[in-house]
Amino acid sequence: MEKINVAIVGGGVIGCALAYELSRQGLTDDIFLFEKQSALGDAQSGRNSGVIHAGIYYRTDSLKARLCVEGNGLLYDFCRQHLVPSERVGKLVVACSDEEVVRLEKLLVVARANGVPDVKLLNTQEIKKYEPNVEAKQALLVPSTGIVDAATYVQTLSSLAANKGVSLLTSFEITHITPEGGGLLITGLHHGQEERFLAKAVVNAAGLYSDRVAKMINPDWPVEIEPLRGEYYKFNRRKRDGIWLNQYNVYPVPARVEIGNRQVEVVGVHLTPTFTELLDGRYALGDIVTVGPEFVYVDDREDFARGRKAKSFFHQFAKRFFPELEEDDLQEDFSGIMANLKGHNDFIIEADQKYPNCIHAVGIDSPGLTSSLAIARKISALLSFIM
Repeated sequence: MEKINVAIVGGGVIGCALAYELSRQGLTDDIFLFEKQSALGDAQSGRNSGVIHAGIYYRTDSLKARLCVEGNGLLYDFCRQHLVPSERVGKLVVACSDEEVVRLEKLLVVARANGVPDVKLLNTQEIKKYEPNVEAKQALLVPSTGIVDAATYVQTLSSLAANKGVSLLTSFEITHITPEGGGLLITGLHHGQEERFLAKAVVNAAGLYSDRVAKMINPDWPVEIEPLRGEYYKFNRRKRDGIWLNQYNVYPVPARVEIGNRQVEVVGVHLTPTFTELLDGRYALGDIVTVGPEFVYVDDREDFARGRKAKSFFHQFAKRFFPELEEDDLQEDFSGIMANLKGHNDFIIEADQKYPNCIHAVGIDSPGLTSSLAIARKISALLSFIM
């Protein structure tokens, strides 16, 4: 059994951001990150739109609002410093009906209350100056929204942390976490062999499985993840002039929809530009635009494909504001599963009530990617009271 200071459970974007943050502070002695997959960032962190959110959707007093706005600036700075592909492409949130215009104006109020910079309303003619092929009555222009290559971001975070001395253990499946001698004993299988580590502090950043890890530590943990699969299609903007997209993310106004037997507010099927790698290794905006996600509840947290929705479903939503898009333009793309909390619509980042030397980061769904560096700083501050 090896004695260590901090165990980070989960090698997605939150776990890797925390490993980087602790290494940035020089706190690398006996810090271990455990990931059950063979590669880091291969689950929720690598299967999403790659959007850098501005913070316009979230209740003003929520962790999501505060950490998204803070994380937005931190993420752009990090990407610029470490040459991670990112682009402040902006976003149009479009209203296609009078009722949606009312909801759009309410969204503007929330955005300003959250401190999102330079947000403004556009009329139909002004929309055309930004995206000529988008049709809407009004739009909210959100300049601080962008896109990031999530895989390169996670890889860069983990490499910087490892270079400073953080130990990264992949293919390590944790089977038990139990209190022992004032610490927490981690037992797991590493390439089929049982290994044990006694940690002074544990950070539960296990993404889709963070609720199960929480219950492993504290059986009284009350919150459960209800996984949502997000499905995507894609098209090539160069196929013809009528489906050219300049650069902007284009989103509908958020709406409450029925998923399964529950009413859930979603940002809706949207258009997102992507990156392409050039021959010289640099990245630039590419011609592929993703369309999605459409969410469905799944019982299996690894079920990325069974019963996927047809392209006609995506087409009917996108054509409301992008009318020249045809169903045959769409090709099936990836899907990802989001750590949606049942009955709770904010991040949970807190010490365990029974075992305060464990910090839980549970239900880190969107905007978790954008918020990751701000979340890491918050967790680091909580750890400072333990170590």
